[in-house]
Amino acid sequence: MIGIIFDFNGTLYDDTAKQKMAWERMFEKYRHNEITSDEMAEHVHGRNNRHTLEYMMDRQLSSSEVDKYSDEKEALYRLLCKDDELSFHLRDGVPEYLDALKDAKIPITIATASGLDNVKFFFDSFGLSRWFDLSKVVYNDGSIKGKPKPDIFLKAAENIHVPIQKDIVFEDSGSGFAAAENAKAGWIVGVETSDNYKTIRSDKRLATVISEYTDSNKFLNADFLKVL
Repeated sequence: MIGIIFDFNGTLYDDTAKQKMAWERMFEKYRHNEITSDEMAEHVHGRNNRHTLEYMMDRQLSSSEVDKYSDEKEALYRLLCKDDELSFHLRDGVPEYLDALKDAKIPITIATASGLDNVKFFFDSFGLSRWFDLSKVVYNDGSIKGKPKPDIFLKAAENIHVPIQKDIVFEDSGSGFAAAENAKAGWIVGVETSDNYKTIRSDKRLATVISEYTDSNKFLNADFLKVL
C-alpha cells in the first residue's frame, strides 16, 4: 500500500498570488523595497516563516519576534484569500481526486510550512476534515526543521504509517522538491503554478508534473495507485 503526502499552499489551493502580495507588503513595510521573483522562489515558497522573516529583517529573530511578524503576515494573507471569493477554492479536480483516494482507502495527509492558524482556517473554509485527519497533518509548530530539510515529510509518513519510500509527495516548490528528495520519497509529483511553470517540467527530481488534478495522468488514477 502506498501513501500520499500533499503540500498545501500552491499544491491543493492555488494561493501563489496571495502569498506574493502578502509578502510584498511585509517587505515594503519592513525592508522598504520590493521582493524579487528570485527571492520569492528561494526564500518564500515552501519555506517556514522564520526563514523568510529572518531573511527579510537580515538578522536572527527571537521566537516572540517570529510570532509577532508571522501573525501580522498571516492575518493579511487570510484576508486576501477571503476577499478574492472567485478563487477561494481548492484547485480544479482536487475534491474528486480526494474522494477517489478515500474510496480506495489510500492513506493521505498534508505536510505544510503553514502554521496551525492557517491550517485550521483552511480546514474550516474548505471542509478538509472530509478527507484529512487534522491530528495527522504536519505543520510549522516551531519544532520541525523546514524544507528543504526532510523532517516534515518523514513525520508525515510516520503519521500515516506508510514508509516514506512508499509515499507519493505532491509539491509545487523547489524547496519542497528538495525536502521530498532528501527524505527519499518514493515519487515526487510536481504541481504547476503561475510561478513555477517555466522550470518545473525540466526538473529531473519529479516522476511527473500535473497542471491540474483533472489531467489524464496515472498518478491521478486511484486504481493505478492501489497496485503500486
